[in-house]
Amino acid sequence: MEFKTFYYHTNRITYIYHFASRGIEYEINIEQVTRTDQASISLQEGFILSKNGAYEVSFDIKANRLAKQLYARALPGQVSAIQVIRQIEKALIAHLEEFNAGMYIFAASDIKLAAIYQRIIKKHHARGNTLESGFKPIGRGYVIRTKYCYR
Repeated sequence: MEFKTFYYHTNRITYIYHFASRGIEYEINIEQVTRTDQASISLQEGFILSKNGAYEVSFDIKANRLAKQLYARALPGQVSAIQVIRQIEKALIAHLEEFNAGMYIFAASDIKLAAIYQRIIKKHHARGNTLESGFKPIGRGYVIRTKYCYR
């Protein structure tokens, strides 16, 4: 799996992975977080980011970004939801294996997206990862601490 690397925000690295589902292009963004105030979720006072790297994960249809209509869903039947979930899982596992990241941060904009993140987390929970959930906004913020978090 090949990640494109960009430096969107000064010295913070953003890894981007592209894939398609039924001809609709998606982008997965894995952006480095170096301070708690850079995350899109509210991390409580005293929250400590992993020294092995903290990354915020988001994904969207590429056309949404280009049209400045972030997170608009594809019409039902246009994409394979299972294929999209599998690509997100694949990208996260590849990123973790390549960079030994200590934690991943997610913000789910709605209940359906929260269910996708929960499925990914539950599937890989037994491999030494821990989950913290309920972060604001709306209680749909998640932090996964990987087996590399405290090394």
